[in-house]
Amino acid sequence: MERQLSEIRGRTRQTLEEVGHLEQGSDAAQGECQQKYKMLKRREEEMDEFLDSYKELEAEELEKLTQSQENIVSILELCSRNMLRLHQVDTMTASELKNMQEVLLTKETEVVQSESTARGLTIESLRLQQDLEKVQQLEGKIQSELSTLKEQVSTMKSELDTFRDLDTLRRTAEEKKKRLLENQTSLAQRRDSFMQLLEEMNQKYEAQKTKLQENETHTQLANLERKWQHLEQNNYVMKEFIASKTQQCDYASTANNVYQQVAEYNKSLMDSLQNNRN
Repeated sequence: MERQLSEIRGRTRQTLEEVGHLEQGSDAAQGECQQKYKMLKRREEEMDEFLDSYKELEAEELEKLTQSQENIVSILELCSRNMLRLHQVDTMTASELKNMQEVLLTKETEVVQSESTARGLTIESLRLQQDLEKVQQLEGKIQSELSTLKEQVSTMKSELDTFRDLDTLRRTAEEKKKRLLENQTSLAQRRDSFMQLLEEMNQKYEAQKTKLQENETHTQLANLERKWQHLEQNNYVMKEFIASKTQQCDYASTANNVYQQVAEYNKSLMDSLQNNRN
């Protein structure tokens, strides 16, 4: 009975808390939903701007890479022509040889510069290639994040549409509030009924308890039960004593006699208790 009353009190408190939450939750939930929707919308616009600029950046980097490759090919062709001219030096005159040496010196300088430029272009090409790979990886990541973002925006739009219908939300909240108040009233009535029933049962219990304590037969039975428990304890002690003595010596006949007397005594005691109860 006490447990049922505790459950009723707990359900009553929970009902009051739910009513309070329903009155406060509608406006707060709508404001939070609109704020999240604006944040996701702004982030989606930033993603679109980045993707538009990314295409232009990718085209510029590819153009630089193509130009670098063309420069390397031109330098290699120039080196090849200079090597052919060196093989033709022995067939030229002294004047031509001198001119050729001057040209060769100039070309050697150009070759050194070209080789340095080629190394720089190669390094730049590798760097651009790495940048391109990073940009491609970033593009995949952005596409995945953009897809997730679009799903979140769609979900937020659906939730926002739900929260925009304030009339339906208020009507639902009012219906639930009304239902909870009805439950509260019903539980309060049941609680009062249980309290009254519990009070009546306590009164009956106290009356029966007083009546039973005043009954002489009950008093005699209580005394006999205490006496019986005392005899049972003595009987147990006697059995323990007999068992210990049996281990010390073999008095089988004496032990059987004692057991028989104890059994007869117990039987007579049980008969006496039964007769007193009847």
